[in-house]
Amino acid sequence: MGAAVLGMLLAHSARACTPTSSLNPAVPTWEAVNHFVLGSRPATDEEITAYLDALAHSSARVRVSSYGRSWQGRPLPYALVSSPAQLSTRRQRQLSTRLRAVRAGTASPRQRRAVLAGPAVTWLAGSVHSNEPSGSDADMRLLYELAADNGCATVRRLRQVMLVVAPLQNPDGRAAGTRVNAYGFDLNRDWFAQTQPETRARTALLSRFPPVVLGDQHEQSGSGFFFPPNADPIHHEVPTEGLAAIEGILGPALARAFDARGLEHASYGPYDLFFMGLSDVASSTLFGSAGITLEKGADAPFPDRVAGQLLAAQTLVTSVATHRSALLRGWVGVWSRAAAQGARGLLAPNRVLEPGNQVRRPVPPGRVYAYLLSGTRSTADAEALAATLRSQGVAVYRSRRPLALARYHPYGTHQLGPATLGAGALVVPMDQAQKHWVQALLGEDSYSPFPYFYDVSAWSAPLLAGLEGGYTAAPLARAVWRHRRPGPGLVPWRPAPRSALPAAAGYWLPTDSERSLELAFALQTRGVRLSRISGRGTGPSAGAIVVPGAVDRRLLARLAAAYATRPRVLASVPPGTVALRAPSVAMLAPTTPASSAGQPEHGTGPALSFSWWRFELEQRLGLSIAMLRPGDLESGRLSSGGFSHLLVAEGGGGGGASLSPSALTAVQTFVRSGGIYVGERGEGLAVAQAAGVTGTQARPAPPGLVVAGALLGLSQDTADPLAWGQPASAYAFNAGDPILVPGPAARVAARYPDTPEGPFVSGYTEGTDALRGVPAVLDEPLGSGRTVLFSFDPAFRAYTPGTERLLANALLYPPSAGAARRRSPTSATAPLTRWRSGRVVSRAVKLPATGARPTVVRVADGDGPALTDAVRASGLPPGWRMTRAASGVSLTVPNTGEAADPERRLWLGRLLARLSRERVRPTLVVL
Repeated sequence: MGAAVLGMLLAHSARACTPTSSLNPAVPTWEAVNHFVLGSRPATDEEITAYLDALAHSSARVRVSSYGRSWQGRPLPYALVSSPAQLSTRRQRQLSTRLRAVRAGTASPRQRRAVLAGPAVTWLAGSVHSNEPSGSDADMRLLYELAADNGCATVRRLRQVMLVVAPLQNPDGRAAGTRVNAYGFDLNRDWFAQTQPETRARTALLSRFPPVVLGDQHEQSGSGFFFPPNADPIHHEVPTEGLAAIEGILGPALARAFDARGLEHASYGPYDLFFMGLSDVASSTLFGSAGITLEKGADAPFPDRVAGQLLAAQTLVTSVATHRSALLRGWVGVWSRAAAQGARGLLAPNRVLEPGNQVRRPVPPGRVYAYLLSGTRSTADAEALAATLRSQGVAVYRSRRPLALARYHPYGTHQLGPATLGAGALVVPMDQAQKHWVQALLGEDSYSPFPYFYDVSAWSAPLLAGLEGGYTAAPLARAVWRHRRPGPGLVPWRPAPRSALPAAAGYWLPTDSERSLELAFALQTRGVRLSRISGRGTGPSAGAIVVPGAVDRRLLARLAAAYATRPRVLASVPPGTVALRAPSVAMLAPTTPASSAGQPEHGTGPALSFSWWRFELEQRLGLSIAMLRPGDLESGRLSSGGFSHLLVAEGGGGGGASLSPSALTAVQTFVRSGGIYVGERGEGLAVAQAAGVTGTQARPAPPGLVVAGALLGLSQDTADPLAWGQPASAYAFNAGDPILVPGPAARVAARYPDTPEGPFVSGYTEGTDALRGVPAVLDEPLGSGRTVLFSFDPAFRAYTPGTERLLANALLYPPSAGAARRRSPTSATAPLTRWRSGRVVSRAVKLPATGARPTVVRVADGDGPALTDAVRASGLPPGWRMTRAASGVSLTVPNTGEAADPERRLWLGRLLARLSRERVRPTLVVL
């Protein structure tokens, strides 16, 4: 009875309203709970969680729960804030059901009217980069004000708004004081791919309460504050309704609030709305929100940073309450207008928002009515993509019979004509409410309208996965698809049910999917001995993995269902199969673990390749990895540990520390004795060169080559074990990678195609003719072992399954295929080291410092003097250079350490501001 009375009193006090602000003494302040002044220092996870709990227990306006857990098991808390009536369980369920129905395009007129009459859901998302803590702390002050203030203005706002506050999106990182999560991932690059548990949990909560506005709280260089309007480019499928809200309501309101306080602020550069891995872009496109990035300068004292974030958050909530009806009408209209566009096969046009800019690259004419994925190749990875799309609210269907298409365009080609896809193909119609997201993820290109890149310029999910498919430029036949519902030719996609396996001499697994290869590793870790059919043959089983008939069939069936792979029956095991060994893997580790290094990641840079590889090996392939540091090499652990592989990813290699001659000798001895060295990008090549296990060199990029994080076509030698079971054509994600010159013993396992038109390109590039025929993956024997080198990162951000298969193949490299005659010591190593009595004779080698891709700013030739003046006035770091070419005058600045994050490049804002004052518009910016 006492608890019920207390609840009634709290509800009554929450409903009470005074003309001026008055605080409810039952609601505790931050200081009363945590015993220090909020904003005097960054709060901890535990302090924020304790205060959320205190508010939930003292105010009927606040409900607190958890939407998931982090890698290290920490809760991901969130608070719902609104009027007490709207926070009842029944009203929450009703609101969520209606919002989801509107977003799915299935809402009834009554549900639409109820949404328009209800509260506007608004999100504040803090601390996704946990070394940027001020937003989360500001949210605690805002929550207190909304929970305690009985002024009529606050009570009205609470009836008009349902506020969702997620202050700890990255609690592991906040506990460690890092930008990244415990696995070393930047969670603000993971929105579309959803590789991390924190991202998947956040997306699930957003699906329950999709917002009209989402404020994403960050910190940047300098002391000022950034809020939109954004820089160009804007992705063409970002809904116009959200852009109108940003341009016409939210941006001006923020500007007025900051001007009234006399606070420094800026808009447009450097933050755009282009890459679908970022919070503001993805929430705008996937959830129809007005995605708002809020960046406060980290050079300001922490109390000022908290005050700035608090002002921005207060302004957003007030603006949403004031313009609730208009914002809700726009949000409700997003989904029906998107489906209507999709029904007509229309892509949204490109546009620019920043005054003075012009569209440089329009979306090409033509119609897209549906995307299709083959049901006969890479099926397990296609199923994985279908599952991700469905979890994001996209309707996916499976064809029950062959599809005859009059105007079909296969990915990676210039073809458009009749084709027939077999039964089982996956179909994603554009005639659905999520049309914007479908195009953004499944489209072949991103069609950047303006040459400015804060992050990558390509992320086509089917190309990243190396899937066979394309789109139809003509409507699906009525017998297959009726308006916004499937005809008899399609059925909604569902994961394949688990099925029993018949007894057989053996089974073979197709290896053209990463998921199938993951199944092979799962079987190995359970003690199943596998073999492999050579990839030199022909037919569907070339390169396949053979599972013996004596395997526990129930285990195989259970795992096959988990990995969406269908084992095929073998009447007899074919002759010539090669036995596989279960790999025992060591990685050359950073001197400081990636999860606690405190070095922020630039979205496109290689600094966290080490973390991406580690995640791929441990979480997807299920391997236990030994982390070796230079001292471990010197002590002989590489030879004594029974390892089959040594991996060197960018960001490992001792973190740029010196490797001694004895450590380098250990690496060479390991390879010559049968070990496999696998390295990627500059650091993997540098260690291999220093250890004398490769004759490969790198040459400078030619003038005019620009790759702003793009997907490039790749030709694969399927006779090489690295490409066994793979298609002849694939796509590599290139982020300005080294250009390899293979040593005399190296075999090219994959290269950029040597065709007159050069490699196929998805994203923004210039001068890629220079990459025609250039090797991308090398397979080089040395003694009884070999060296495998990737010029690109095959596990970039862990969202490139098409090339992650090559990394898996490197770990499954058959020992018999890897054996080679012992080469003379001088054959491959003479150009790099001197060999005497089996030891390397050289000085310690300083490995290159890892960091982000360099910043490139290009201006027209006539603006070269203005760029020179801006450089002199901006205090650039060492190593910058200016070059002149036909395309103009280019400034290139290397970025390492703290400057790996473009938000922390102090000189960058000064340089761009100086050019703006001189009325110089760069013709290309790559950050």
